[in-house]
Amino acid sequence: KSDIAMISLFDMLVGLMMAFGVNWSAAGVVRFGKNELQTSESLCYTSSTRLHVLFPIVVAAVLLLVTFRASVLQYIGSDEPALIWYLIASLLVATLHEQLTSLLATREKHVANAMFYVAQGVAKLLILAAFMSGLVEPSVFGFVAAIMWTNLLILLFRLPSCGRSFLYPVCRVSAEDLRIFLRYVVPQLYGFAGIYVVNWVDVYFIRKSCTLDALGAYQFLYSIFLKFAMFALVANTLLFPRMMAWKNENPDAISRFTRGVPHLVLLGAMLACGALLAVFPSLFNLFFGDKYVMAYSSFALMVCSLPCYFISHVFVPVLNSFDRVKYVQTVNIVSAISNCVIDYFLVPRHGIIGAALGTFVAYWVKALLLMMPVHKRFGVRWGLISLMLAAIAAFAAALYLYAVDV
Repeated sequence: KSDIAMISLFDMLVGLMMAFGVNWSAAGVVRFGKNELQTSESLCYTSSTRLHVLFPIVVAAVLLLVTFRASVLQYIGSDEPALIWYLIASLLVATLHEQLTSLLATREKHVANAMFYVAQGVAKLLILAAFMSGLVEPSVFGFVAAIMWTNLLILLFRLPSCGRSFLYPVCRVSAEDLRIFLRYVVPQLYGFAGIYVVNWVDVYFIRKSCTLDALGAYQFLYSIFLKFAMFALVANTLLFPRMMAWKNENPDAISRFTRGVPHLVLLGAMLACGALLAVFPSLFNLFFGDKYVMAYSSFALMVCSLPCYFISHVFVPVLNSFDRVKYVQTVNIVSAISNCVIDYFLVPRHGIIGAALGTFVAYWVKALLLMMPVHKRFGVRWGLISLMLAAIAAFAAALYLYAVDV
């Protein structure tokens, strides 16, 4: 479990650099790339604009990692000097993957992106199985290195899918276009800070107040939670370019979408999560024995947050297509603050179950706040959705109180 904790801290640092250095500018590729596709059937200029933004940031991140490598390794808990170079390599590979994903999403080549996510997930499972089965000697360095080299190999297979005319060559970008791009994406920066906090603040408070075993158990099950949540992120990737196309070609389609799809998504997610709550203890015991039993109650609360997570990613592309970027990112900040407050007070008292409650509240608040402007713009009556969100909150509160009493 302590090895899992170190891997989680490594992933947290990669996630930190991706959130603040790379991911926040991805929406600009779809937003401006759709217009470029209509006029020139290329994404070369939009891609170049974003690369002008990314290059100095990534260079600065690499220099900081090299300069403070001793402190970074101490934080991770490793004495392996080569780990810092794998951290840098992981950042560079993840950056290129993200750029390709954004370009392909803009072209609505969703099958290619889906194949990437599947390949990445299967590769990680195979590597994990090799380490857990004893075929390869388990080590943090070995696992991190295997993941990085596998992602690099996947990247080499992905590069041809984008096509030369959509990625190369890098064009000269006018200062005015760069300013327009930045005005759109900069609000994403503080919003991604909120997303990063929600994803990783639990690690900070658990490491501060609990054992490494507790952190390892929590993060292992949290990684499984994120695998389910990934379907919502894929839906967001599919919907945003479609919303931009509807906005330009068929605005009524967005109105019809908001009247029907959110109800179906929330209801379907609730039913699926109810089934998952019923079967996961038996499945986990079958595959993992009793190694992670201490985190089962926490995982149950995470599962309760999944319907909120899914419906949020139905609202986000709608709002972004109408340039409500600042509002969406403000909601991310509010969500992160709610998570921090709950973790601050409850993790020292109740341990990892307090962190799980913080995660649930963050996603529940986010779903509620994102629903409001969509309701206002399209005049949709969402009494049923409000009732379902209230029922989810009541059930999660009951789970938390039961876990604390036990």
